[in-house]
Amino acid sequence: MFFGIDCDCTIEGAIIDKNACIGEGVVIKPFMPGTDLDAPNYVVRDGIVVIPKNTILQPGTYIGPE
Repeated sequence: MFFGIDCDCTIEGAIIDKNACIGEGVVIKPFMPGTDLDAPNYVVRDGIVVIPKNTILQPGTYIGPE
């Protein structure tokens, strides 16, 4: 299993914990300050996206404001 960030990813305003696997073409963008939400593979705290340890994001995943 590959751990790390694959090619062609765009990551801004994020914290990625250890042993996370970020697939090819994943896009992570920050949310508006003050935004808090919980999703199955990530959380947002004060607009910052946090990818917890050992998370696997499939290729082409988009995380960010709509």
